[in-house]
Amino acid sequence: MRTRLLTTAAAGSLSRLRGFVLMALLLTAPALASANRVARLHVGDRVPAIEATTRDGTKVVVRGARQRPVLLLMGFVKDSREDVGKWTGEVQRIWLADSSFDFYEMPMIGSGGWLLSGIISGSMRSGTPAPMQGHVMPLYRDARLWQKRLGLEHPKQAVLVLVDRDGRLVWQGAGPFSEAAWKPLETAIRAVLQAPGH
Repeated sequence: MRTRLLTTAAAGSLSRLRGFVLMALLLTAPALASANRVARLHVGDRVPAIEATTRDGTKVVVRGARQRPVLLLMGFVKDSREDVGKWTGEVQRIWLADSSFDFYEMPMIGSGGWLLSGIISGSMRSGTPAPMQGHVMPLYRDARLWQKRLGLEHPKQAVLVLVDRDGRLVWQGAGPFSEAAWKPLETAIRAVLQAPGH
């Protein structure tokens, strides 16, 4: 009798797991279809709106009403987190001197990740210093879409996207941090901050 109960419980767990997997596939399928026909972004193009919530609970809309330049530091896989962190350290240095732009670390988790969002969020929260909670903004959808938009051949790299106050892409880079790689981004940030109307 006990064996039968355990077998029934196991079957119920397996059924629930299948349900979760099916739901994840159903949610991911439209994104995959969209990703195949999405246009590649180029400098000067308007960046599609991004809505997400930071680790401190602030709801953010990139290209929203704030009309502030924003730098997005995107990571599409866990291995890119260290690179993103190194870039963020340098960005903070400029931001502390002139906080008239926004910057967000954006882990691109994808739609399937919402099933584990509680675990993922808890891990990110515990690994993020309190002052940075408002600068970490995971996105639980459209990861493949953004890979296509940004023309990424190597999604393991950190990706940096600078958007001006009008919501246009002004600079994009990818790869590990280095002094040589930092200079073009620093120049682009300072140019955006000095632009008329800023």
